[in-house]
Amino acid sequence: NASGYTKERSSIVVIGLSIHTTPVEIREKLAIPEAEWPRAIGELCNLNHIEEAAVLSTCNRMEIYVVALSQHRGVKEVTEWMSKTSGVPVTEICKHRFLLYNNDATQHLFEVSAGLDSLVLGEGQILAQVKQVVKVGQGVTGFGRNISGLFKHAITVGKRVRTETNIAAGAVSVSSAAVELALMKLPESSHASARMLVIGAGKMGKLVIKHLVAKGCTRMVVVNRTEERVSAIREEIKD
Repeated sequence: NASGYTKERSSIVVIGLSIHTTPVEIREKLAIPEAEWPRAIGELCNLNHIEEAAVLSTCNRMEIYVVALSQHRGVKEVTEWMSKTSGVPVTEICKHRFLLYNNDATQHLFEVSAGLDSLVLGEGQILAQVKQVVKVGQGVTGFGRNISGLFKHAITVGKRVRTETNIAAGAVSVSSAAVELALMKLPESSHASARMLVIGAGKMGKLVIKHLVAKGCTRMVVVNRTEERVSAIREEIKD
């Protein structure tokens, strides 16, 4: 009879693969572009044991947050879904993933939002990415009360940590840290005359160029596969 079964309480679960646990070639396959997040949330919530879902997908991490009716079955279903959408075998995902439940999952997201889990401690980009999860999730059925509440709290935590501590005082992105490190090798008087080589004109390359310009470096050679991106950056910073 039905009363013989004990109903397992719903849990918040994070199934994650990050820069700390997973090689870049696997993270790239698992990544879900922002425009696809609502579709992913819908598909996840169609799984038997998933009630709510959110996707946090950046170059450094792919994390799926869910409210699961059963921890074990929920994790199994989400892992199989990740494998199906990415083409990465379940065994490979299991080898690199981390699993956190309830309080641990909550604490993890708070640390991520605060920049404590980033490659460069305290970097600000991740807080903007956590905000984007909430923005994209607005009006998406599976981005429910528990998950949206969790992410909104994480934004508050991220802001407080940056306001009330000095975590964001130094170089707070990989690109700015790289520029700081490079310039430490040069006497300050030579910043304006030093000739810099930047390889790649993607997001990171563009940020490196902007940081170099801000530090007074103007002599730069940029190497990239296509010229369009370099021209676009040149237009943007010519003032």
